[in-house]
Amino acid sequence: MAFNANLLLVTAFLCLLSVHHGSACFPAIFSFGDSLQDTGNFINTFANTTISKLPWGITYFHKATGRYSDGRLIIDFIAQALGLPLVPPYQGGRNFSRGANFAFGGATAQDLNTLAGLGLNVTGIMNMPLQVQIDWFQDLLKSVPSLAGKISTTEVVIYLSFR
Repeated sequence: MAFNANLLLVTAFLCLLSVHHGSACFPAIFSFGDSLQDTGNFINTFANTTISKLPWGITYFHKATGRYSDGRLIIDFIAQALGLPLVPPYQGGRNFSRGANFAFGGATAQDLNTLAGLGLNVTGIMNMPLQVQIDWFQDLLKSVPSLAGKISTTEVVIYLSFR
């Protein structure tokens, strides 16, 4: 039931965004999350992995992209609906004037110490909590002062998705 509700919510969100396509109402998009939104941060951190090879990316990009999908992710559809370019991964080191993606495959909302304190078995889980992505975002804002000004004076899309 939750999956259907989430799918309905995303579909409604994309429909609303399509109304604004091309209107440049949002100058940038910033994304946080896990593998559902990772556009390449994992692959830029751990280069030779399963997702660095086909079939990952084959359907839309016709090459491996570092996405945990054979095509586009939800964040790709949102960016395209807003008339923005696909959101580059922060660890890719590109131009972030139109946004950046901080999502990381395997990320958790809480750090492993917190999860272990709740009695969860965290053996074999990478410690990549949301706080790391927030730190990356703050580093980006410090390194590009003009971007920080744009964010404080205009509306931007900040998308957060964890399963």
